[in-house]
Amino acid sequence: MPKTLEISIKVYKILDSDLENEISLFRKNNAGMQGRKKTKAEIKVHRDKYWSGKDVAYWIIAFERKNIVGMAVIYKRKLNLNGKKILLGGIGRLRVAMNKRKQGIGNIIMNFAMTQLSKINCDVVLLCTDTQSFLVTWYEKFGFALMSKTITYLGESGKRYSDNRGMLAPIKSEEIFSQIQNSKEILNIGNGNW
Repeated sequence: MPKTLEISIKVYKILDSDLENEISLFRKNNAGMQGRKKTKAEIKVHRDKYWSGKDVAYWIIAFERKNIVGMAVIYKRKLNLNGKKILLGGIGRLRVAMNKRKQGIGNIIMNFAMTQLSKINCDVVLLCTDTQSFLVTWYEKFGFALMSKTITYLGESGKRYSDNRGMLAPIKSEEIFSQIQNSKEILNIGNGNW
């Protein structure tokens, strides 16, 4: 009989220094889906693009006993969409321990994240991923659809970036989801990506 996972999910608005260090070590020891470490130049660009720390709503951490086995960060940001204020949610930094992958932990984290985004009244949720990987099909299970448009945002340096790796899902508003998906215009998501 397969071993049953005993996963607990904890939500943090703010991280204390011990947990911050633990998460940093977890991320260092568990490569992302590309399975490679970034060069110093790539890290510099990445930090410029993904400087959306002020938009963090919650850190979602999955534990097995006292060990971190997965995590994600959810974001929220107010945007103006065609003269209407909307609340854009985001999911980023999703990661599962390499020795715990394909055991359902990612599903648990994503379901929890989507529930939290609903609780904080996000209209839609955006994430960026490798659109040529299995992740597209996986994210589709949670209501995400590929975006047929470019998103744009400002890096911390003030440089404008564009990205075509967006996926969008409705949370509180199918209408806003459809409006974004059907618009031909580039979507400006503000300062920083997630």
